[in-house]
Amino acid sequence: MSKEDREMWRINIENSTDTVSKIYGPKVAASVFQRYSATSFDNLSDTVVKRRNFVF
Repeated sequence: MSKEDREMWRINIENSTDTVSKIYGPKVAASVFQRYSATSFDNLSDTVVKRRNFVF
């Protein structure tokens, strides 16, 4: 994955996380990351991002 692609995914996931958190609360937003054994974009597996399997 190129640096530009990774940054695009970072922005999209962080924006989605903010939106979910505002609407449903931070616990729901955190639960999405927990499904992928992560706590934030930084420790989200590149494989998940590359496959575009990260779903809110």
